[in-house]
Amino acid sequence: MSLFYTIRWCLWMNFLPMLVFAQQYTGGSIFLHGFARVEREGKSWYINAQGKQVFDRIVDYWNITTAGSEALDTGSEEAVYQVQAGKRYGVFDAQGNWLLDPIYDTIDHRLNQLWKVSKDGKVSLCTTDGKLLLPLYYEDVQQLNENFFAVKDQGKWGIYAKLTQQLQVPIQYDDVDYCGGCGYAPHYFLAKKNNKWGVVNMEGKVLAPFVFDHDHYQMRSDEWVMSFSRNGTRLVYNLAIGKAFEEPEYSNTCLLNNGFLALEKGGRYGLIAGSGKQVLDFDYEEITGLDEDTFRPVNPFVSVKKQNVFGLADTSGKMLVEPMYKQALKLVLQQFFWAEAEHVLINASGKVIFDAKDYNRMDVLEKLGILIFRKAGKWWAFDPVQQRLITNKGYEEIEDSDIDTPSVLLVKENGWWGALNMKGKMLVPVKYDKIGCADLGAMLYAKKGNAENIYTLTGQALLEGGYGYEKLDFQDTMLFKYYKIGQAYDHYGLMDRNGKIWCKNLYQAIYELAKGNYLLVQDSTYALLNTKTETIKLLPFKKVTALEKTNYLLVNQNNAYYLFDVNRGKLIPKPYETMEGLTHGYVKVSVGGKVGIVDTHGKTVIPLNYTDIWELKNGYFMVLQQSGEQLKYGFANAKGKLFVPIQYDYDRNLYRYLEDGYFLLTQRQDDTYAYLRGVADSSGRVLVTPNYEQVFPYNGHQGFLYIKDDKAGLLNAFGSPLCQQDYDDVILADRPEHKPLIINWPAMLKKGDTYFYGNEKGEWLHYSAQQLIPFIDNRDSNGGGLPIL
Repeated sequence: MSLFYTIRWCLWMNFLPMLVFAQQYTGGSIFLHGFARVEREGKSWYINAQGKQVFDRIVDYWNITTAGSEALDTGSEEAVYQVQAGKRYGVFDAQGNWLLDPIYDTIDHRLNQLWKVSKDGKVSLCTTDGKLLLPLYYEDVQQLNENFFAVKDQGKWGIYAKLTQQLQVPIQYDDVDYCGGCGYAPHYFLAKKNNKWGVVNMEGKVLAPFVFDHDHYQMRSDEWVMSFSRNGTRLVYNLAIGKAFEEPEYSNTCLLNNGFLALEKGGRYGLIAGSGKQVLDFDYEEITGLDEDTFRPVNPFVSVKKQNVFGLADTSGKMLVEPMYKQALKLVLQQFFWAEAEHVLINASGKVIFDAKDYNRMDVLEKLGILIFRKAGKWWAFDPVQQRLITNKGYEEIEDSDIDTPSVLLVKENGWWGALNMKGKMLVPVKYDKIGCADLGAMLYAKKGNAENIYTLTGQALLEGGYGYEKLDFQDTMLFKYYKIGQAYDHYGLMDRNGKIWCKNLYQAIYELAKGNYLLVQDSTYALLNTKTETIKLLPFKKVTALEKTNYLLVNQNNAYYLFDVNRGKLIPKPYETMEGLTHGYVKVSVGGKVGIVDTHGKTVIPLNYTDIWELKNGYFMVLQQSGEQLKYGFANAKGKLFVPIQYDYDRNLYRYLEDGYFLLTQRQDDTYAYLRGVADSSGRVLVTPNYEQVFPYNGHQGFLYIKDDKAGLLNAFGSPLCQQDYDDVILADRPEHKPLIINWPAMLKKGDTYFYGNEKGEWLHYSAQQLIPFIDNRDSNGGGLPIL
């Protein structure tokens, strides 16, 4: 902020009582997205920072990702607003950028990622960034795919190509239709001419003559047209061969999910491919698809019925299983077939791979790719690929839903659960309440009561008989802690995923160091475990504290504290009275009541000259020194440099860390004992002298909002006042307690009963308001629920 702007702002403020603002409104809102709502004589409209009326009202808002307005935050970067200016409409985003200038008669955003706009009777489509996809020239527009658009001019329709920016198919048709739900895939469209419908491709070639009636029903994008009818009777048209399958020659047409048409001719059914080729003769009493669920993968099988029995064919016309079954076969696991009446499972060649006549129920466990069969109240598991029973006995329940590991089968017997692998090997004995995937990785937990026992996927019992486990906190390791349930105090051991015990569960605490080292604590005894040398060595110290994620310890020897280098097995020969581990490899130490900071090598970072030192974020420290009855403080950086001198008054109830790069300064007033606040930066430069009751950085590092004597004001980034300190309030969109402060420019400031506006340059704007009103008036919106600020 230049001195010129600062002086100019304050001069304007000094003459404020004499100013007559050119625009005085009865009501005004804060600025959001570059606009503010103002009100006069019962009417409201929106102005920009220059005070110019821009639009009349906000009529709608939505999220450009979901197209919905539910739970939309006004500050969301995905929020967009539709506004009305006179009789025209436009759209701006949350940054105040105009996506569509307010020049349109209508804006329809129901297509979400495409908006339909109209102006003076002409229509176009645009993207969410406001880019028109085709000229604003046509009476109506419909998108066919990413390149082609159906366009209407003088009551007729044609096709416009975005890539060439010209008409692809001349405007000549009375109406058009297409498959809008086919993923923008159609290579043709349906067109109406002389009151009849046909099919035209994107090059203008007629694929089906204009002799049909049509309604928007069963629309497709492949070679089959299902929406045609003639003389009131529906038909199916194949574009590949240009043939209509219709009565009286054909009847009971049914298009299967695999794209083949089953239909009746002369009382018998046949099958036609999408190419128009007949693949099954009209020789069957019935042809149906298998597993016609829309969400299932397309399969190449059809069920055929002949002489009242059922068989199986594929869509090449090959007969896989001659008709011999009493009911239509059911497709299971995409490659096997279940004959319900005969209770047999067959493969695609017709071979019976499991005779289930002795079983009364079959179910599919799709995740495991197996079947389960029930007999005499028990379930058996069968692997259809290996054509073998997995279980050698029946179980009350068999399931796959409670475990993420696909090679494990859960079984239940007498109310208890166990686990098998896909070969039927018992991995976990049937004696637990619950079995699932352990959060240690590819392992199983088996829970009984409070105990969670651990098993590998090979069936090895790592922990069994009332044990629990915990992950280690820091390292990506194969090891985990285990402990015995029910002990008075948890006693931990270390085990790896192969079942190897690295140390027995004898220790009250285990701390990870670095590079395979662990500190083991047992009562007042300390030891080091090295997993590389596979050794445990006792430490000759009365007290040891781990600097976790490092290979250094804080140890007590002969009533003095030292740093201990784990890798070298040696003390760093410099004693201290106290030591406290900090982050980033720093240690707080003291001698003779004086405190300093050293690194893990024992090198002094901050000399031992101070009453106390507190670690802050990002490698900074608050350094405190007692001065008489008052505790003074300053700040040091990670190199130990005292960049803010120790001259500020500390009070534990006042101090809080500001945004990164800012440091709060507090000064006690001798007469009132009140604390005033200021701000310094990381170079030690005092940006705001401690003259204020409260001070908050705003908009990152743009400036500061202050409060003093119940008045509010603004400072620039260097602490210079943008105005004199006599506002009653600075109006904010939001005043979060623990979040960075945001001021929307122009700022709204209250003095007395008037709300004034000023910009970040220190300039007063020529309009004011008598009262504060919401940014959005819900009475103007289409659906209610607009965020009000």
